[in-house]
Amino acid sequence: MKLGQLISVDIREVWKHEERDFNRWLANEGMELLAKELGFENMEVERLEANAGDFFVDIVAKVSDFEGEKTVIIEAQLSKTDHDHLGKLITYSALYSANYLVWITPEIREEHRKAVDWLNNIAESSDEDIGFFLVKIEVWRIGDSAPAPKFFIVSAPNDWAKTVKKGMRGSSTLGEKGALAFEFFTGFYEYISDKIRTARPPKPSTPSFYELRLGTSKAAVRIGVSVSSGYIRIGIVFTKDLFERFKGYEEELRKLFEGEEFVLESPENYKKYAYADVFKRGVNFTKREKWESYYEWMYENYKKLKGFFEEHKSEILG
Repeated sequence: MKLGQLISVDIREVWKHEERDFNRWLANEGMELLAKELGFENMEVERLEANAGDFFVDIVAKVSDFEGEKTVIIEAQLSKTDHDHLGKLITYSALYSANYLVWITPEIREEHRKAVDWLNNIAESSDEDIGFFLVKIEVWRIGDSAPAPKFFIVSAPNDWAKTVKKGMRGSSTLGEKGALAFEFFTGFYEYISDKIRTARPPKPSTPSFYELRLGTSKAAVRIGVSVSSGYIRIGIVFTKDLFERFKGYEEELRKLFEGEEFVLESPENYKKYAYADVFKRGVNFTKREKWESYYEWMYENYKKLKGFFEEHKSEILG
């Protein structure tokens, strides 16, 4: 079999002008590629060339998850990184109260990589929900093929370190059972982090629950544990206005989880949310040697739930 050879393409051959060419491509077909590299399941452009005082932000985007919407500021340049763009990025973050800042460039100066790493280190030590991404873009082709862009993350928020530090500060308030649940979910995050790009570390503030995004603010996969009662539950938690639509798929869901304890419910004491959950009971969380088998069960059921939701997403969300 004859193999092709990768050939590097000058980025200016593909996009002549930053604002007219590159930013417009990025705001359309390029956004999906960037979101995938960043690990965002659902990122949508809100504004292109948005006003920021005497300047203009290249792209303002939104990421939706079950916790709500988060603002993403994207600043791109088709040349080597410079102080001007770094300063703009920081200014724009303040003006828009951004949660994520993304700096895209084909060539990165070492001092700017260190600057972004330093900003992420500062963010780690705070409780602010903010992170900085430094992203390199390259363009390649094989033989006479069309040019293919590729994003590479050079610097990213250290969510893991931030979560661990929060956990250390809050460990005294978790209690023995809460600390065990948090340790359990920490292990699960390590188990799935290379399988699910959108996975995030567990939060010490909610040690008995862990969520995985479904690309909407109206539903998510939620996993709950009870150390004292000895069970794990995994399912889709969703806003109550969707309950009747989920009810229409109850038979399909029960078949999907045949042999498992399945519950579809909209409890009166839950003001906003309802759920479709599968239970595993008789779990002894102190037996850590069994955790991997529980992780396998959780991951397999996550895939079933995600597959179901993706298949019926348009009907459920309306």
